[in-house]
Amino acid sequence: MLVRGLRKAITRTAKGGDCGPCCGLFAVLRDEEWTAWKWQRFQHKVRPLLGFIDTECLATEAHPSFNKQYIRHFYDSPYVRVAHFYFIDLIFSASPDLLATALKIQCCEGAHSETCERLWERLRDYADGWMLKEVGLDPFREI
Repeated sequence: MLVRGLRKAITRTAKGGDCGPCCGLFAVLRDEEWTAWKWQRFQHKVRPLLGFIDTECLATEAHPSFNKQYIRHFYDSPYVRVAHFYFIDLIFSASPDLLATALKIQCCEGAHSETCERLWERLRDYADGWMLKEVGLDPFREI
């Protein structure tokens, strides 16, 4: 879901679109004012990189599978890793309630606990770094 969402976000940015319903995640997150600001930040950071991102790896038809080989190829570009960093920042800026709805994960019953918050943080850590390390790539870090 993260790779598909990132591809769609990059494509939306290239076409000058907003964070409309390009995937179910944005359909849920777009109503939150903070997330709208994060979307603008994502576009501001990613737009200058678009000329360096291989458009072939964005095409759904060219890569219908999201296997480890594709993930390695897609994230091989340091520019895609920069976009990924800001995409993860965009997604995880939402509240646990919105994240649970957007990602279709039931994390707890009722109010979110400290344990629940830590689990969301661990998921963010995985998405932000370990996911790329699993395919032998170093994640981007903002200085």
